Amino acid sequence: MDLLHSLKYKECLCKLHLMLAYEGAGNYTKFSEIVAKSGLLKFIDGKYVVYNTMQAFSIQGILGLDWCSSGVSWFFQDLSNARGLVFGGDLIDCEEMKGSIFYSGSPLAFRRFMPEGEYSNSLETFTQIGCVADNVLLDDPNIGQISQDIEYYSFTEGKWVASDSLTECDAIVRIKEKYSGYRYFIFLPKIKKLYKFTNPEWLFVVGLYICSFKMSEIFIFGDDFLEHHGSLRLPKLFFDHLYLNCDALKIGYKNKYVGLKREAIDDLLSYMKEGVLCE
Repeated sequence: MDLLHSLKYKECLCKLHLMLAYEGAGNYTKFSEIVAKSGLLKFIDGKYVVYNTMQAFSIQGILGLDWCSSGVSWFFQDLSNARGLVFGGDLIDCEEMKGSIFYSGSPLAFRRFMPEGEYSNSLETFTQIGCVADNVLLDDPNIGQISQDIEYYSFTEGKWVASDSLTECDAIVRIKEKYSGYRYFIFLPKIKKLYKFTNPEWLFVVGLYICSFKMSEIFIFGDDFLEHHGSLRLPKLFFDHLYLNCDALKIGYKNKYVGLKREAIDDLLSYMKEGVLCE
């Protein structure tokens, strides 16, 4: 971006921040309307630009997200104690900052330059994944009641795939509601169990924990990066952990955390290792 283009872009991003703060909360449709009014879409192209903008603001800490069967709702976070966050008018006035979340080459979030080691967090203080699995699996409905509009998640294709029936393998499944939204399940054919989720945020992580999936089917690791399909919904604590320990996040069809500290990768593997095939 040249200087004038960059200033106009940051002005739209600033306007988007302030409009979200003024509105306070809403659903995905309301968020889409606000993004359109901000003028940001004049600068960024992409099929999923609105969804990725919402995701970027959630990861950065500007928005909180609540997932339910009818869809996603958002609410504006209290930023009074946010460290390193560049928000609103600071986007234009502050020079000591760098892009931290990018979509189609354009920065959706910025961070101030901070001393080495300022950004870090650990998964050690969070509830172990086995306890989380017990808490988010609500019940096991009658499999015979599940008969139509089934989709299972394909890790190979990185998307939801329609199916006429339940698969013969362990699967993460969603079923369209009558009017809107989805219900989410994990299907274990060997024991003929279909577990319903009350908190879809944990769908893939708990699915990895109790199904016969491998870590390599969800995450691609390098010495200083981690990559996964953008369609994977992960818990906020995972996004926080990865984002706060990397130099930048590139979001899109695939999300890639670059300059990721090796300790952060090891911490994630350690958190996931019990009951999970890490090869």
